[in-house]
Amino acid sequence: METTIILSFAGALIAAIFLYFVSTMEVAIFSLKNYDVSHLGGTRKWLIQLTKRSGRIEAFFISAKGIFLGLLAVCIHIYFENTVVAGHIFVRYLIEGVLFASIAVLSMIVLPSSAVNWDERKTLAFSRLLCVLYVLIYPITIIARVVLDFILRRSGLEEGLRSLAMQRQLAYIAEDSTAPLEAEERTMIRHIMDFVDTTVREVMVPRIDMVCAPVDSAPEQIIELIKEHGHSRIPLYQGKIDNIVGILYAKDLLIAMGENGGEIKLARICR
Repeated sequence: METTIILSFAGALIAAIFLYFVSTMEVAIFSLKNYDVSHLGGTRKWLIQLTKRSGRIEAFFISAKGIFLGLLAVCIHIYFENTVVAGHIFVRYLIEGVLFASIAVLSMIVLPSSAVNWDERKTLAFSRLLCVLYVLIYPITIIARVVLDFILRRSGLEEGLRSLAMQRQLAYIAEDSTAPLEAEERTMIRHIMDFVDTTVREVMVPRIDMVCAPVDSAPEQIIELIKEHGHSRIPLYQGKIDNIVGILYAKDLLIAMGENGGEIKLARICR
């Protein structure tokens, strides 16, 4: 029993350490800026090139964290199964759950968060260990990538894991305290993250629903169109609706009417 306790404790410790390592490298790698690889070699160059394959590296990190989370849960369960609380099932499961959740949060979220400020040299210093780990679980990564891509695409993410990786990169840029971003820029990045999963069909206006006018329309007709639909910009077309020649702004029309009265060429004031 003592051997089992020692081995399970050691297994849980190793799982927590590697979970922290993988999570930290995930934050550091997705926070990397553009880096010149011409002077690099070996695993350092491999790591930089891997960052450009966002879908593959995302699958690797998900697989690695899944493996070490599973190992951590099993080792914690075995450890407490062989201690004095083994006979108290409810207490044992409660302790196991709290301990597992605490270690997982610390290893995956709290402690790795500082890696967003790592420089490239510090990140690349761990490239060899990460490469060994990548090779060891490569078969699992391939399977995970296929399965996750299928699930994500069925859920609406057309780019699958690549979309997930892009959102993660944007999130780290937005939350990086050292990045020279204003509050508005951070908000814009978060909106971009939300927009990644939006399809063209969701934002486009069907052709038959477009509010537009012929370029030779009278100013009064445009004003009625603006009053009816509440738009401040009206597309102007020549001949047929597919031939848009410009966008007419309501403010430009009002200024032109104030200066020239009713003699206005809409083609001259549209943008």
